[in-house]
Amino acid sequence: MCMVSDAAAISANDLGAVQAALRKFIPDIEVLDAACHDWCTDQFSKGGWMVHRPGHMTGAAPQIRRPHGRIYFAGSDIATLTLGSIEGNSPPPTPSIFKIKK
Repeated sequence: MCMVSDAAAISANDLGAVQAALRKFIPDIEVLDAACHDWCTDQFSKGGWMVHRPGHMTGAAPQIRRPHGRIYFAGSDIATLTLGSIEGNSPPPTPSIFKIKK
């Protein structure tokens, strides 16, 4: 399974293009078949999980994790581990959880 940020960038029907893209990572891969699903237009999901831009986890996310007055942010999109998964912010919980509990 592969994810792309721009569905128009590559067609699953063009096996040569799919293979060329994958060979950047696995030089001897042979693509036998491919399928595509546009999660952004899926009537049930209406999108996929968050995909971070380069630098987000080292730049913006640490700032978001800090308290902002009485406002605390926590969740899988800014977690330090299990990023983007259902486990989200546990384990370990962010310091925000302990501060809110007090």
